[in-house]
Amino acid sequence: MAGVATTSATNLYFSPDANRLLYQATSAFTLPDGLVPALPSSSTQIQSRSTNPGSWYIYDLKEDKNFLIAEGSLPKLCTSSAKAPEKCALQDSKGVVRNASQETLQTQSSLRGPTKLILLTNFLSPIPAELVSSPSAFRTLQKDVTPIQSIALFNAQYSPIFVGGIQWYPDSSHLLLGTATGIAMMEYDGTNRVTIYGGPMDPSIIYPWPDGSKVITRIQFSEGTIPNLYTIKLK
Repeated sequence: MAGVATTSATNLYFSPDANRLLYQATSAFTLPDGLVPALPSSSTQIQSRSTNPGSWYIYDLKEDKNFLIAEGSLPKLCTSSAKAPEKCALQDSKGVVRNASQETLQTQSSLRGPTKLILLTNFLSPIPAELVSSPSAFRTLQKDVTPIQSIALFNAQYSPIFVGGIQWYPDSSHLLLGTATGIAMMEYDGTNRVTIYGGPMDPSIIYPWPDGSKVITRIQFSEGTIPNLYTIKLK
């Protein structure tokens, strides 16, 4: 699974308990069976061990189950500078930019933000890499992008909400999904999706309370009024 995560996937985010991995596939591949010993009892929901590029999945590291969460396409990254016009490209799981025409990108259902980058240059080294920030990682997040785009890249390192509108709920068993018209929750295996809020809101500001009792978002109920932060109580 480590090989798949570094060569065929991007936007990897572990659940708070570190037992499940949310990721976006960058190529079509099939996970082999039996990556970990089978448990006496495990989820009976339908798996998706064969992936499609751009779609989001959750892999359960304890039960060796892979679930389709949302279908999508590879995100785009557009950069511009005073010396060059806007340049759009697609990024693979290692952050390597592959050129793509503007027409090609426009045909893809784009996500809101940039791709999360792998900042460890020696990730595949035989010697385990230190999981700490470094000056090179800091420079990577600012290279050839505007300040606003750099902030978006930093945000992408923190939470998947900034790249796909999906993020982990604190209990590690549910996901929060944000759209332009509301907020939904569902279980990690893609079942039992429920809308917890429907109405005007800022989809870039959706944060779960640490104990999972409520969700924070920013709402502007009518034009001309000042948007404010609101909590949506779940318990």
